Amino acid sequence: MTVFWTVLTGVFVFVVGQFLLKWFVEPAHELKRTIGRVAHALVYRADFIANPGVQEKEKILMVAAELRKLAADLRESLVAIPWFDALSCVFQMPGRQSILRASRALVGLSNGLFAGPSPESEINQPMVNVSKVKLLKHELRIPDEIDD
Repeated sequence: MTVFWTVLTGVFVFVVGQFLLKWFVEPAHELKRTIGRVAHALVYRADFIANPGVQEKEKILMVAAELRKLAADLRESLVAIPWFDALSCVFQMPGRQSILRASRALVGLSNGLFAGPSPESEINQPMVNVSKVKLLKHELRIPDEIDD
């Protein structure tokens, strides 16, 4: 009888562990991975972000689509985590509103890749893009520099 209860307890612990892993840990890890991809894109695509409208249109369209996909991925990851508001502290993730603001900033960056500074406009698009990058880093807790 002791063996039966031991096996049953082991199976129960395994099932509960898998449930927690699949429903909470893996989606939280995916959100953190998405934030890492955003950090990568901000560095890798900095030439497009800081110099809007300079590159070939096809390349700009490709980078714009990449940034917009990252915005959608952030929202997807947010929705995939049950009880996100309660668990964001446990997994040390940015809050819901921070992720939504970051997603909007990525969409804005995507749209801002097409136009450069205009003499007749008061809007200096490279400076707008830089402020969006700063907002993204703040909201997603991406450090400016990594200390060794």
